[in-house]
Amino acid sequence: MFIRKCTSDDLTELIRIGRETYYEAFYSLNTRETMDVYLNEAFSREKILTELTEPASRFYFCYSDSKNTVPAAYFKINLPSAQTDLNEEGSLELERIYVCSEYQGTGVGKIIIEEVVRIARAEGFKRIWLGVWKKNSGAVIFYHKMGFVVTGTHRFRMGDELQSDYIMTRELL
Repeated sequence: MFIRKCTSDDLTELIRIGRETYYEAFYSLNTRETMDVYLNEAFSREKILTELTEPASRFYFCYSDSKNTVPAAYFKINLPSAQTDLNEEGSLELERIYVCSEYQGTGVGKIIIEEVVRIARAEGFKRIWLGVWKKNSGAVIFYHKMGFVVTGTHRFRMGDELQSDYIMTRELL
């Protein structure tokens, strides 16, 4: 697996992967209208470009082959000033892990978590936190296996709906 930091040249591919993986993961748990509103808001060119150029946020592509042709996944991390909720000094937010369906179950998620832990430690962070929808049981189980524990909840707006997420935290020793 090869991981590289994204640049603004990756905007179109980030949007494509984000929309496709989000839809695949959640379309069966939401109405079409809710999904359409969310996808159009969350993955607009303007929004992703703003996130991509935010100095305290970073996107990374994960490739399964040495030719780095098509990403298998991407992830996004946020330093405290760009975090979506906690904004705690000493914490790094893992805001997104989007793995393409053909790579799910292949260990890509574990590799991403290991890379995020490596980055967090190298930059002196004491913990990593993330938000995960309570209904996304597969992800909740995965994060538990990767050392995260539920430490709270927060609300997440998806379209016109307010949904409830777990906040999960992993302390770095």
